[in-house]
Amino acid sequence: MNLIGEHTDYNDGFVMPVALDLYTYAAVGPRSDRRLRVYSQNLGETIDLDLDSIRPGKTGYWSDYVRGVAGALESSGYRLRGADLAIVSEVPLGSGLSSSAALEVSTAWALLANSQLEIDRTTVAKLCQKAEHLYPETMCGIMDQFISCHGSAGHALMLDCRSLDFQLLPIPTSVRLMVCNTMVTHQHARGGYNERRRECEEGLRALREVLPGIQALRDVTLDELNRHRNRLNPVTFKRVRHVVTENERVKRAASALESGDLPQLGRLMADSHQSLRDDYEVSTPELDLMVELAKGQREVLGARMTGGGFGGCTINLVDEARALEVQREIEQTYETRTGVKPTILICKASDGAGAVPSTSEPISQLQSSSHRRFNPLTREWVLVSPHRTERPWQGQTERQEQESTEPYDPNCYLCPGNVRAGGERNPHYSQTFVFENDFAALKSDVPPAQIDVEGRGLLVAQTESGICRVVCFSPRHDLTLSRMSLPEIHNVIDVWVEEFQKLSQQPGINYVQIFENRGLMMGCSNPHPHGQIWATSTLPNEPRKEQEAFADHKRQNGSCLLCDYINLEEASRERLVDGNDHFLAVVPFWATWPYEILLLSKRHFGNMSALDGTERSALAGILKCVTSRYDNLFQVPCPYSMGFHQQPTDDRDHAEWHFHAHFFPPLLRSATVRKFMVGFEMLGSPQRDITPEYAAEKLRETNIGPSPDNQL
Repeated sequence: MNLIGEHTDYNDGFVMPVALDLYTYAAVGPRSDRRLRVYSQNLGETIDLDLDSIRPGKTGYWSDYVRGVAGALESSGYRLRGADLAIVSEVPLGSGLSSSAALEVSTAWALLANSQLEIDRTTVAKLCQKAEHLYPETMCGIMDQFISCHGSAGHALMLDCRSLDFQLLPIPTSVRLMVCNTMVTHQHARGGYNERRRECEEGLRALREVLPGIQALRDVTLDELNRHRNRLNPVTFKRVRHVVTENERVKRAASALESGDLPQLGRLMADSHQSLRDDYEVSTPELDLMVELAKGQREVLGARMTGGGFGGCTINLVDEARALEVQREIEQTYETRTGVKPTILICKASDGAGAVPSTSEPISQLQSSSHRRFNPLTREWVLVSPHRTERPWQGQTERQEQESTEPYDPNCYLCPGNVRAGGERNPHYSQTFVFENDFAALKSDVPPAQIDVEGRGLLVAQTESGICRVVCFSPRHDLTLSRMSLPEIHNVIDVWVEEFQKLSQQPGINYVQIFENRGLMMGCSNPHPHGQIWATSTLPNEPRKEQEAFADHKRQNGSCLLCDYINLEEASRERLVDGNDHFLAVVPFWATWPYEILLLSKRHFGNMSALDGTERSALAGILKCVTSRYDNLFQVPCPYSMGFHQQPTDDRDHAEWHFHAHFFPPLLRSATVRKFMVGFEMLGSPQRDITPEYAAEKLRETNIGPSPDNQL
């Protein structure tokens, strides 16, 4: 994707592309003959090519790009081995995001690896450009292929398209790249792309008559162009003016990125779009509308169309903290104005092409070696150090928590009939009891306000309104979820569902977090069985990360992230702890806490309102199983924080969401040895010693007694 510098590459000019974290994958296997058999998963089609019969020329079919790469390599002296190729792409086709270059470069990488040939990245880019010239017959510049080869995570790349010298420029970590697809199909070969290139060549020929030293339009200054404008027809003059001014904008944009001057970069992007619209005339009403909508959002730092034009996408620089809100606002308004639902991707600058690390090694080979594991829900890594389990423990030990043995405690402010800390007296409740938190972290009557001191994004604050409630699970002081009966837990679930439904319908409530803190180690000073519900006006950090992950996985794979994960876990069974017909409990592959559990619905739905009676009973059963295993593993009422993650309540569909719950117990080796998140965990990334596979095995071995709900 090009940040700025459009239609300058084939004029020997300057461009500033970015490699996005959207990939085209090519899996390759050798053949004994000289044939290429290529399958496209996106299109569901297979082609068969003879390496000895490939000739230039276009067919108008997607195979032109694959055929072209093989032909360009062969004609340049690189003899290829026959191969079976399977290709799948996350890059939206026909959107102006260089899907053709991604296909060409990934194909080249696969064919070269299959033939045990090594070529430097710049040569690969040149050969892929040659392939696009001779086979699809699109006279593109080298930018798309070059960034696909040379992209660097966290950076844009300023490229001199004449010398192919380049400079990496850092993109601030607080900024996300938002790509907005207008859904107007972009097609170079059928649009005006080649016509624009001919107009530039016409302008160059005319200017050479008075400026004989110029080799390309990149050598023309604006003063020279204005001085000789009478030698060009009005249309050609506008085309050349765009190229000349765009080159200057790229150089100024590089200075802005180097100095961190994002407002200046935003102004240059706006000027670029105006020039593409008025001088180069490659924009469309839909692209103009998308830019207009973005400029209306104060969190958008810059917006312009990107790519060849005639449809496709816009690129926007967006404040990371508000990217999701901007995405929703633009999606809704664009659909209202056009009747078309756009696709909007929140991306980061990524590395260019390379081999995908092998995933064939079994997990068992990682059980004694330090390694990292990726959490696809949060897009974060956790360090696993299994060899550290052999070290003796010399750290802090905790006082073992005393169990509550009396069903009623006259000093407990949550027991029936007692006075709470705020002065209110509890009713003599006999089942579950819900009340507004006497010392709530959120208030519902907070007027909206926001500050940004000096407008630089450094001292930013905004008011947050919401509702906080407490749910007493039982009138009995001596119970926990593990000791409650299944009907009692079922009743708690009914109350959770009822509260979720009521709060989600409240104006201004956009997320409802249901959770339980259990035990002194988790900051819960009252052992009476209870949980909390916080309903907020904005999406909190952790659900926001999951929202982005769910949405991206759905867009890229057409499926649910956790549905796919459930299939993997049920196939391997290494990390399964408990399960029934409707729910699954696993120690997740990426677990941070030693005995962390991820509780998953086997059916895809977004929130607990969708639970039918059978599923509520099944949820009660697996909650009892999980908490009982914790208690019996450590031989105490185990401390933990537990909470449900559900789709936001902002009146949008959020069909990508999958209902689930997290259990985070702090215990490590025994009831008195806890896991601390300190040092490297606070400054670097989370770290654990025991592997998730070991933790799951220990939990499975724990006897919880006969239970009809436990089917593992």
